[in-house]
Amino acid sequence: MYNKGGAGGSRGGMSWILAQTIIFQLSTLDSSLQARINHLSLIHSEVRAIISAKNDLQIEKDDLEKLNETGANIDSLRDSYEPFLDDPDAKNSADQKRKTSEKLIDISRYNLLYLTEKYKLVDMKTMQEINGIAWGD
Repeated sequence: MYNKGGAGGSRGGMSWILAQTIIFQLSTLDSSLQARINHLSLIHSEVRAIISAKNDLQIEKDDLEKLNETGANIDSLRDSYEPFLDDPDAKNSADQKRKTSEKLIDISRYNLLYLTEKYKLVDMKTMQEINGIAWGD
């Protein structure tokens, strides 16, 4: 296990922001590829910040590698992005490259949600408060 130290030890504000960003992600599923890459990058930054700031968080080596892999995927998505990928008129010529990008987004999103859940970076109470509802007891 890898202990990532840093300043601060509470989930506080970043946990709230991460929860809001994850919920907002649902509204971006049909948006442009560029917007989804930017949104994914934001979630990645928030997860990294929380993990870096928590003194008591024990993150496993494999999970740290997932986080780093996700950062590399986002860099690759940014480097390979071209505006024609979001052009509906270029659908046929952009199809294979877009599918490759979609797969990287899916893998990266999974990794970030997995890490968020495994390390309890966002708790149920925060999600309930953001949604303004109570989910069970």
